[in-house]
Amino acid sequence: MQLQALGEHPGKIVLGLVLGLDALAVRASIRLLGQELSLGLLAALPLGVPVHAATIGLQQGLLEPGEAAALVLGALVTTAVSTAAAGRYGIHGHPPVVRP
Repeated sequence: MQLQALGEHPGKIVLGLVLGLDALAVRASIRLLGQELSLGLLAALPLGVPVHAATIGLQQGLLEPGEAAALVLGALVTTAVSTAAAGRYGIHGHPPVVRP
C-alpha cells in the first residue's frame, strides 16, 4: 500500500476522512437508543475490515490509486476517536470492573 498516493491524490484524503467520520456517525447513533455515546464510539475501533478490504482490493486490482490508503486513513480516524472515547468513558465514572 502506497501512503504517498494520498499526497498525489488529495481528494483521497477527503475520502478517508469522510469514511472514518461516517463510521463514527453510524456508531454514535446508539445514543438514540439511550446508550452512552462513548460506548458507541468504542464500537468503531476494529481495524480488520478496512485493512482487509484495502488488501483484497489491491490484490484484485479493484481500487484506484490512493483508495487503499484512504480506507486505512478512515480506520485511523475511527481508532483515534475510539481511543479518546475509551479514556472519556473511564474518566467519567465508568472504570473497568475488577473482581477478586
